[in-house]
Parts: sequence; structure tokens; C-alpha cells
Amino acid sequence: MTLVLVNPHAQGGRVRQMVPVLREAADELVPFARVQAPERVDEALDILRREHVGARVVLVGGDGTFNRWLPALLNQALTVGLVPLGSGNDLARALGLQRKHWRQALVEALRGQAHPMDTGLAVWSDP
Repeated sequence: MTLVLVNPHAQGGRVRQMVPVLREAADELVPFARVQAPERVDEALDILRREHVGARVVLVGGDGTFNRWLPALLNQALTVGLVPLGSGNDLARALGLQRKHWRQALVEALRGQAHPMDTGLAVWSDP
């Protein structure tokens, strides 16, 4: 089953109101999709840590959502799709998703072909 993980705090909490319509849309696209909207970061990280290695997970939120959940995504080697419903959406712009309606982004995130992406690593020490 595919997981759609929603950040209900995205867009200043407005995404919370979209959870029912996101659940309906996901179910139409992928039978038995699990749509979850944890209230706390630690709850979201726990959900992600329980996913099978390599599973597809669709994140609904913005840059902050992606950044906070990134360690668990990497640890589980999860395949990630993005529905950009954040405030800034710099990542969505980089991925060419910024002008897509959320429904089209959801279709691509659930059904699209996966592509590898560098995550980078920055290491520094203060003098």
C-alpha cells in the first residue's frame, strides 16, 4: 500500500482542511492508499521509519515538511513523491512542480516513474 503523508500544518494549517479531499483523490488513484496527517514531527518520523525499505511515499506539504522528514526518508531509502502545498515551495520549483494543480501533482507522485536524485552532504566545523 502506498502512504500519503500529509503535513496538516503546511500553509499555516490550511492543508488540514484538505485531508478529506486528499484521501478521496488518493483512493481513486491507488486503491487502499493510506493517507495520514500526523500532528507532530515525531509521529511523522515514526510512521516513515515503519515503512518498508524502498516503499513509495507521497509527501503533502512544502520545503519545511520535506526537510524535517528527510532523515527518515533517507534511512528507509523511500521513493518519494511530492504534492507541493507549502508556503515557499523551492523544492517544487526545482522539480518543475510549482505550477501544477495539487491533483496533477498527486497523480504524478502516485503513478509517475521514479528518478534518482542527489541529496548532497555538507560537513563543516567551526574554528
